[in-house]
Amino acid sequence: MRFEASVYRESHRRKVIEERNNLIGYILIGVSILLILIDFHILGFSIGVSVFAYYFIWAFIRWNKPEPARGSFPFKMIITENGIQLGQKLYPFSEISVLKFSITDYKRQLRNELIGFAKYPTKSNGTRNQLHFTYQNSLYKIRFRLDHKKHFCEAQNIRAVITDYF
Repeated sequence: MRFEASVYRESHRRKVIEERNNLIGYILIGVSILLILIDFHILGFSIGVSVFAYYFIWAFIRWNKPEPARGSFPFKMIITENGIQLGQKLYPFSEISVLKFSITDYKRQLRNELIGFAKYPTKSNGTRNQLHFTYQNSLYKIRFRLDHKKHFCEAQNIRAVITDYF
């Protein structure tokens, strides 16, 4: 039994920028509704239509394209009979407790994304897989990338073995 995957570390800066853009859009929609309510119809409709157009154009640009990885892949995760190895450090199965092993997607899997109010199809970057475990009273939350469908199936088999072990 041997399974290898790249550990994913999300960039908090990129996540904050995306959340801020969505918040600005929601605020502008609220302002446009307020302007319409206080009889500034043309200005309110202009702002509202502009925000909706921005989101739908952005969704159209991203339509069916691979989702970019918003982070880095600093090291490998290797699962063997002995335990879980992250980079150069080995965590033996006898000393850890696996709390969560979630396998949800793989690279280029078709899925739907949402930007503002616009839903669009895209291809996943494969980084929505998680392994949470404790080692010496410390909690480790690992996200990792699966590269293709076969890699996804291997991860499911490894999850079944680990779940039976614990």
